[in-house]
Amino acid sequence: MTEAQAQIAALRGHGWQQGSVLPPSVVAAAQKNSRWPHHIAVGPDDWLIVVSHACDLRNRKPENEPEVEVLVARPYAGRKADSRETHGKNSRRLHFEGEVSRTTIRLVAHANERFAIDRLLLADAPPDQQRVVGHPGQTPDPTLQVLITWIAKRYLRQAFPDEFDQVASQAKQKVDDFLIKHASEILGAYIAFADRGNRDPRFHLEFRIAIKTKTVLVDWPAQKAALEETFETCWKGVPNVEVEVAAVQASHFSIGEIYEGKFMKFDRDWISYAEDTEGEPAPEA
Repeated sequence: MTEAQAQIAALRGHGWQQGSVLPPSVVAAAQKNSRWPHHIAVGPDDWLIVVSHACDLRNRKPENEPEVEVLVARPYAGRKADSRETHGKNSRRLHFEGEVSRTTIRLVAHANERFAIDRLLLADAPPDQQRVVGHPGQTPDPTLQVLITWIAKRYLRQAFPDEFDQVASQAKQKVDDFLIKHASEILGAYIAFADRGNRDPRFHLEFRIAIKTKTVLVDWPAQKAALEETFETCWKGVPNVEVEVAAVQASHFSIGEIYEGKFMKFDRDWISYAEDTEGEPAPEA
């Protein structure tokens, strides 16, 4: 057994998993590496959370996965979490909870404060036993799943060309207001986007607004028509854009339809403006 293989065995024996928190000794060792991102300030009270998949983290071959990715999370001093940035509603920042010595602590993480460290450093010590993501005593505890899904969302959300961003800015506030107003009804909003080049109108947007089953009214046809008309009105007057929208009952909208129709999740971060602040409301869709 080589030294690296022995380190992998030690790493596995320590019980490292996705969501484990680096202890101070491993953080100190990582900071000595030339690749440490000194532009990201990490204080003694900040957490470094392993977000790499467990299969990569515990891979038996050192050369297959030489690094693991960690996310910085910082204690949040506010009296309560910002509800606009919980449950993955804001793709840039996430508020969530953890425990320090079984005492709840509020944390906040920024999506761009992630970086890689040498995986073999994890052989030196087990995860921090005092700091834990989420609430292990609660079953089920979705905290880690929300955290990982939030990170993945940075890469899975719909991307639009700059030309569309420019014309769609006229509808942005109205669309955001619609999503926020109907947040209690909407389970999810999905879009299939088409850039048709020289055709007029150039951009075709097909929406599916999935409505929670428990909020479906007895007169569903009227509810459906009102939602569709209101959403289409948000886009009225936007040049070079054609909109098709259908409100659907979530129980009748399958995963198969999402993929077959090339739909992607549509939420607050649907346009990436430089002036788009992090603290604006996000729809609870």
